[in-house]
Amino acid sequence: MPLIGKNFVFVYLCAVCFLTGCSHKIDIPTTDIMVYIEADSWSGPFTRNAILPISKISIPIFPQPVFTSVDIKSVEIVDVDYGKCLMVTLSERASYDLYKISIDSLDNRLILTVNGKVVGFSVIDHAINDGTILVFAEMRLQDLEPLVLELNETIARINKMKKER
Repeated sequence: MPLIGKNFVFVYLCAVCFLTGCSHKIDIPTTDIMVYIEADSWSGPFTRNAILPISKISIPIFPQPVFTSVDIKSVEIVDVDYGKCLMVTLSERASYDLYKISIDSLDNRLILTVNGKVVGFSVIDHAINDGTILVFAEMRLQDLEPLVLELNETIARINKMKKER
């Protein structure tokens, strides 16, 4: 057998082995959950604007999120004095980070985005030591429940992927 034929057979067998070994379907989460922190007025060119969908308020935020889907344990709808909001519960490590951030960023806002779209905000008015963020969503109440289901499905898939590692 000529040298080219041997190389072709070898490459073909490697490709077959590789492709059959990679036939396992990976369930990658499709919902991207991010929490950003409001930037101070002096942050200037290092920020971008997040525009709340209903009020159209523009909030300068740092471009890097402070928390992502990986940091979130659950999302649920809760009743508070001002109506319904989303309670975002963070992992233990992220809860510690939230505590430090909340001390340094009193009176700033946290902005929740889903798939790049601004959903709502939370005002940091005290040191947050319980690992929860109350997000006032700027959306219709009937849209909150499907959103929460979608977010929790994504969080469950991420947690499953973490355990499989």
